[in-house]
Amino acid sequence: MDHLRIVLQVLKDHQLYAKFSTCEFWVLTLPDGTDGFVVYCDASRVGLGCVLMQRGKVIAYASSNLKVHEKNYPTHDLELAAVVLGLKIFRHYLYGVHVDVLTDHKSLQYV
Repeated sequence: MDHLRIVLQVLKDHQLYAKFSTCEFWVLTLPDGTDGFVVYCDASRVGLGCVLMQRGKVIAYASSNLKVHEKNYPTHDLELAAVVLGLKIFRHYLYGVHVDVLTDHKSLQYV
């Protein structure tokens, strides 16, 4: 764990962040233990965004631009796509622990 913290700190000091063509994913800090996580998801007409939090601290952030055909999706589908993005990107943190997924779209509250 200490070695991983050192490596991540060196990457942060040299501003080396992983960037993908249409998706950005930043790890801001390491999770602490196996306490539950909260994933906040939101969508707009420009892109999708997700934040992974543990005990009120931001662990990681992910965002993605919408593709041309996705800009025609209804709001419900975009919000669901944001949830799928968050669960897909953060899945390695979420296996075997309690996860709350929060979105501001009312129709997705019981999914």
